[in-house]
Amino acid sequence: MADVFISYANEDRDAASALATWLQARGLDVWWDRRIRAGESFDVVIEREIESARSVVVLWSAQSTASEWVRNEAALAAERGVLVPVFIERVKPPLEFRRRQTIDLIGWQGDPDHPGLQSLTDALSIPPTGDSTLDREQRREVRPWPKWAIAAAAAAVLTLGAYAAYKAWSPGSGDDPRKEAQAPADAAPPTDPAANKGSSASSATDGAKAPPPRSNVASAPDVTGFWDFAPVEGRRRKYLELKLLDGTLLGQEVIGYEQDALTTSSGIRKQAPILDGKVEGNRISFSTRRVYIRNLSDPSTKTESVNRYNGVIAGDKIHFTYSNESAGEYWEETAERRPAFKGAERVARLKEHTGTVESIVPLPGGRFASASRDRRVIVWNIATMGVESKLDHDNQVWSAAALPNERIATAENNGRVQAWDLQTQRVAVKFAPRAGRLARIVVLDDGRVAGAYSDGSIAIWNSTTGAIDMVLKADDKAVRRLAALNDERLAAGGEDGAIRVWNTRTGQAEATVRQGRAGSSQDVTALLEIAEGRLAFSTLQNKSVEIARLGSRAGAFELLPSRVGQGVEWIARGRGGRIHVLEAENVLSTWTLATRKEENAFEVGADPYAASVVAELPDGRLVVGLGDGAIEVWRLRQ
Repeated sequence: MADVFISYANEDRDAASALATWLQARGLDVWWDRRIRAGESFDVVIEREIESARSVVVLWSAQSTASEWVRNEAALAAERGVLVPVFIERVKPPLEFRRRQTIDLIGWQGDPDHPGLQSLTDALSIPPTGDSTLDREQRREVRPWPKWAIAAAAAAVLTLGAYAAYKAWSPGSGDDPRKEAQAPADAAPPTDPAANKGSSASSATDGAKAPPPRSNVASAPDVTGFWDFAPVEGRRRKYLELKLLDGTLLGQEVIGYEQDALTTSSGIRKQAPILDGKVEGNRISFSTRRVYIRNLSDPSTKTESVNRYNGVIAGDKIHFTYSNESAGEYWEETAERRPAFKGAERVARLKEHTGTVESIVPLPGGRFASASRDRRVIVWNIATMGVESKLDHDNQVWSAAALPNERIATAENNGRVQAWDLQTQRVAVKFAPRAGRLARIVVLDDGRVAGAYSDGSIAIWNSTTGAIDMVLKADDKAVRRLAALNDERLAAGGEDGAIRVWNTRTGQAEATVRQGRAGSSQDVTALLEIAEGRLAFSTLQNKSVEIARLGSRAGAFELLPSRVGQGVEWIARGRGGRIHVLEAENVLSTWTLATRKEENAFEVGADPYAASVVAELPDGRLVVGLGDGAIEVWRLRQ
């Protein structure tokens, strides 16, 4: 039995450590930095320790007041009458604790004369230093314990509400397994330090003990379906695919790592099956196992990494803690049930390209064109999904755009732009050359062609003569994306996160917008005019699409954030006021603009090749280009 149990948020670990040291120096047995022996269940251990501790000191801060786990620990301590609340930041405690006298240790840096320490001494009945009346022989040594233990156990001890049997959910389509694990770094064990930022907050009923685990399988919530974790730094996507079958939990976890090349080389798979899965009452537990090569140059260094998970089911959320055996670390995260979608079915997979498909362009006459880094543009027949023609280039083709009169403009990465006659399959116009790498081209309302260059410039050509009409440039930041707007305006997204709206008649920039309140400075990865006067866009590593509305005066933008995905690669216009968002890790989602709600989502492509571009065909089918040169055609289920 510990004298003092310290409850705190992960971000306040230093403060908890300092307080534990001060208490230990006064002869108290403190449990704060938790570790458990292999084979022990940390929720059971935590429940035992909270129930037996003489006092539970809760450190209130901005982080801990939002932590589900700390709130639950405080509620249990209050129920036992052993709660000692302490301020380490000037915050409002959760509502149920606001009437309690709280000790003020704000700003304490170890000063022995801090006035709050006397209040703490009185609250804990600490004897004078060096004259402890506690039986030291009866005390256990202070045992470091990772914070993963606090979370699940304390939360599991509390009643999170009575839940009816949840409606079974069948995944819409695509391989969409989502689950948690760790992100590798330089072939290190695949732990997930990025997740060690505290638990995801959610509402729960605080203050009442949970009943003991129930073995009645019929009363367990149905967790069948997909469960998404919030994106964190160090990984792209994590989610679970769960299925409860006769009381046994089956499924898999999927983690998308940022270092895809490294993970492929080291043999770390995104998918890992769930082992020893159980659901008892509102508790869930399982483990996962991955094998990787610790030293890429030495195959004999193959290593096993085992993670153990415990969680509390709270409606459409599961509050998890998990640990990695080899790393001796813990994390707290919350997974949220993904809405049930109808999904889509793949109706074709076309494999003519041998390089990444960079552009897909719908064409008149029931056709579409694909441009690839294999130096080819292929024209496809939509009805037969067969090849109509191939346009060979001298360099990688990074962009293409449809022109009037059976022509198509193509852009090579060395800056060359040409207009091709689709009937003769020959170059009709060679555009005036410019030095520099060319990223994208678009066709303006008046038929001119605009091209984005790596030196920050935008060239605008006459598509009939190929002559340069004007060059736009604000700075030396590379332009990554272009979108043609109404009234002969042009939106250009740069590597610095800025999106500038240009008047292509006057050559003047009319407005600038950035993503988010703070203004993202990352590369613009997606940019599209979704309707007259509105832009949808996203930036590198940003987990949302934002919609900017041009106001009545030039330069006035109304930002309408729409949270989607785990990172956005491409945005395509859809019928009926919809947009299609190609997210990182090959998830394609469809959103209704009027409601800003996701109406469908499914996984495309095949690991490890990333999807690069998407476009909607006139018949509503979606065409997706992949990194291995393949093209997939999908039909949304109605």
